[in-house]
Amino acid sequence: MNQPDGDAEAPRPTGPVLVPTAQDADGDGVPNDADACPALPESRDGVADDDGCPERGNVVRVGFALRFHDAKVRFEIDTYELHRDALPLMDALAAALEAHPEIRLLDIEGHRSWTRYEPIVELSLERARAVREALVRRGIAPERLRAAGYAAWCPLDPRRNEAAYARNRRIEMKISATWDGPTGVELGCAEGAELRPNF
Repeated sequence: MNQPDGDAEAPRPTGPVLVPTAQDADGDGVPNDADACPALPESRDGVADDDGCPERGNVVRVGFALRFHDAKVRFEIDTYELHRDALPLMDALAAALEAHPEIRLLDIEGHRSWTRYEPIVELSLERARAVREALVRRGIAPERLRAAGYAAWCPLDPRRNEAAYARNRRIEMKISATWDGPTGVELGCAEGAELRPNF
């Protein structure tokens, strides 16, 4: 991946470093036996900082993915317009990307579920693009963001019921490159490989 001029001199973040241990699996300073979210680090923001969980809507990193804790990006029905409940999530995601300049490329994936109304790849792609544009409007450099739509090719739950449909309709955010280069994270899934962005 080509790097813009001056990238080698970019400052590295100086925030707290999480050090997982056998007694504190997520390294957030809350011991496992008192940690309600032992796999997700606490966000030290002055709100319920002793339960070991990030607050609802906070952005957490899990491997090479960014996720919202206990929240989901919602859209108006059958459109790619972000629901008003999603706007604070966009603020939180933009803040996380600003705080972590080492994330050089974030892939935003739109996923849908199989239904008789499935308009397919277009809506999943437009929803991913809507998230990308919301981040650009909040000051995130567009070259750090890439959008793709996978329709229903990558389900989390293959069943055909409302609970599965709700779970499969989602936005995923994968860290494709950092200062150290490409991460090798799988984009989409094997079944949707032809829909992956071109490198």
